[in-house]
Amino acid sequence: ALDLARQELLAELSLPAERIVAAALDVAEVERIPPWYDALQAAHGAADILVNAAGTTRRGFAVEQPLADFEYLQRLNVTATYELSRAVA
Repeated sequence: ALDLARQELLAELSLPAERIVAAALDVAEVERIPPWYDALQAAHGAADILVNAAGTTRRGFAVEQPLADFEYLQRLNVTATYELSRAVA
């Protein structure tokens, strides 16, 4: 999927292929974000654009959801976006 997304971007943008890097990470594991980005930056230089495209939901009433589900949603939808933005800033 990442390679396909990268190929689509290459087709749309007039940038050299080495300027577009697609990299995967389970961003819900927020403690892995800084070392992941540090490794990307060391290999490819600083990011010009960050696409925060992760997110999910759990269907159902809040009173029926376990606290662990709420915590996971917060970690993935809010904290990961915050930490990715801090890492790239």
